[in-house]
Amino acid sequence: MKKFRVLHTCGHEATHGYSGREGELRQRQEWLARQPCQECWRKQQASLAQQQTEGWKLPPLEGGSDEVAWAEVIRAKAIAHNREFTERMVKLSQTDSGEDELCAVIAEASQSAMHELENITAASWWIENRFAALAYVHQATVTAAAPLLPPDPPLE
Repeated sequence: MKKFRVLHTCGHEATHGYSGREGELRQRQEWLARQPCQECWRKQQASLAQQQTEGWKLPPLEGGSDEVAWAEVIRAKAIAHNREFTERMVKLSQTDSGEDELCAVIAEASQSAMHELENITAASWWIENRFAALAYVHQATVTAAAPLLPPDPPLE
């Protein structure tokens, strides 16, 4: 692994490692030089997440300060992603699809799961479930809608 130092846009200098192709090393160095250092990037992300959280009026997270800062970033991304999905499901339920019962179940399930997700306050939960949280509302919606869907045809 090659080690090199980079002066980041925030003014901090940091040592980085790279084990890729030699020709790509220069590109990596240039890209890193156009970014803030990792610590400043984390602070920026935490600040943005906190602004979103306040705008959405979400309850504060519980845990240690470092844990909460990281969980806020995870939560903000997951909430934004799940809100988009929920909005699409509610909009879908308002169309004239001829599947009124299914659409109503989908809308209710997605809104209910979104409410649950927004009220999870344990920072540790967000960290431990950082990938699953992105599909939280989707999974709850599929689970609720599954009994109303026709069975798959048998494989031949």
